[in-house]
Amino acid sequence: MLRGIDVSEHDGAIDWPQVAQHGQQFAVIRSSYGLYSVDERFAYNYEQAGEAGLLRGVYHYSYALNDADARAEANHVLSVLGTRRPTMPIWLDMEDADGYKARHGFVFSR
Repeated sequence: MLRGIDVSEHDGAIDWPQVAQHGQQFAVIRSSYGLYSVDERFAYNYEQAGEAGLLRGVYHYSYALNDADARAEANHVLSVLGTRRPTMPIWLDMEDADGYKARHGFVFSR
């Protein structure tokens, strides 16, 4: 089993060599959120996690309320990635931590 962490700009400055020294093998790094926003620490975290030898995945915090929004956000993630090629998957984070989806009538269903 692999050990890893997920990070975003909310975690502040990360000592990536120390993360690796403490046995973490991968990082899932927030690239972006919504239709236009980019995590302000994404580029740094992505590059430094790789330099520390960690596998890298990416997640996007979604505000999508329908399929069209989700597709637009997925395209946004790809534009933020540019030529970067993560060594782990890209995830669309569909939680509702700030209540945005609930306030806009989004109903989670399978």
